Amino acid sequence: MNILIADDRPLLRDEIAFVLRGLFGSAASIRSIADFDTLEAVLAESAPDLVVVHHGLPGAPETDALVRRLKRRRTMPLLVAGDDDPAEVRLALAAGAEGYLPRSAGSTDLRDALATVISGGIFMPKLARRTAVPAEVVRVPAHGSDHSVLTPRQREVLGLVRHGLPNKEIARRLGTTEGTIKNHVKAILRLLRVQNRTQAALARV
Repeated sequence: MNILIADDRPLLRDEIAFVLRGLFGSAASIRSIADFDTLEAVLAESAPDLVVVHHGLPGAPETDALVRRLKRRRTMPLLVAGDDDPAEVRLALAAGAEGYLPRSAGSTDLRDALATVISGGIFMPKLARRTAVPAEVVRVPAHGSDHSVLTPRQREVLGLVRHGLPNKEIARRLGTTEGTIKNHVKAILRLLRVQNRTQAALARV
């Protein structure tokens, strides 16, 4: 498993690397990067299994632009680390990041965030719920406020997506197949007019 940690703070890089080695042992190949230009150069030549990036990385654009730019390079899972700012959290997630790790997160939060994102889930810290997603970032149809555009089963699936569960775990909980859940998720994205499951989880409909 190839992992990039992009942060100009050596202490945080070391802490993240320590947790990753605890999760994956010798299977984790970890590279640390301290600036945005180097990160882009590495992504142009390699396809990592996970990128952990600080939104204040030297040379990086604003949070949502940072996420979109990195996602255009590679479709790898992306965990953004940054300040305890609910607006920054939700901008990162709405732009397509699979998780956001706030400065106040402890070692347990860090471990949970890494494990969740790598397994295909979404890690959304509690402070993300303190503010709404800007309308220009996530647009949803004006069909009322009760998910009326979704079937009861789709609402169940969306609820579990919002808890950060990957399709395999959602299928296990609902007693169905992973393929069925994938089809439900595709339908949810279409009905809510969003581009990915992160935006669906954040959508207020």
